Amino acid sequence: MRYAILFLVLGCGPSPEPAPEPEPVTTGDEGGMSNVYASEDTVQDSAPAEHSPPAREGCADVDEAPTEVPTAPVAPPSLARTRELRDVVIRPFTPPADRTLAAIQEWVQGPFAAWMVSVTQALEAMRTEVGRLEGADAAVGRGLLADAASHLADHIRATPAPDDVENDPRTRTLFHDSLLDQTAPVYRQVQADAAACAAEASDAWVAHCAALGERAEVERCRTAR
Repeated sequence: MRYAILFLVLGCGPSPEPAPEPEPVTTGDEGGMSNVYASEDTVQDSAPAEHSPPAREGCADVDEAPTEVPTAPVAPPSLARTRELRDVVIRPFTPPADRTLAAIQEWVQGPFAAWMVSVTQALEAMRTEVGRLEGADAAVGRGLLADAASHLADHIRATPAPDDVENDPRTRTLFHDSLLDQTAPVYRQVQADAAACAAEASDAWVAHCAALGERAEVERCRTAR
């Protein structure tokens, strides 16, 4: 998940000559940010196709209206380290004001890459920390994980494209559909963590975690078309 999005953004600009079809960039990470092509030719020459990635299964009857998630209760002091890591994960990136291809490329290779490394490392450390917890603390920890990963996926879906991509309906749809597809597995994991929280946590956390899971299902099934 750290780097595949970089190829998606960097590959969207115009190229002076046709390039050979590239190999897909495979990250092998659990977030599913893989098989994103790094060539603008792939973006421009590929027509939007109906597809259903594995993480989008079971979406036929999902309501598209997002669920309002109530504010999370205060986590117990025993989860202080988990809360600290969550605060790192949910920190949004700062997008560039200039949306030209050159400016987006510079931003992607610099601030965005640094942000991506920071938040994904924090999420990995957070999951390790929660894995050490037991009982009610473990359930609340899963809720904090669900909340953090949901924020991360939301932020990734807000990754800006160059103006040339946004101004072309075809490439805009392909770009944003790719972001939706590649973050769908993250929302599926959010659903799993939220369900574990709702099943085992105290009553104060049940409503928050149940709503997180419902919202994650809607976002997992969302399409740009």
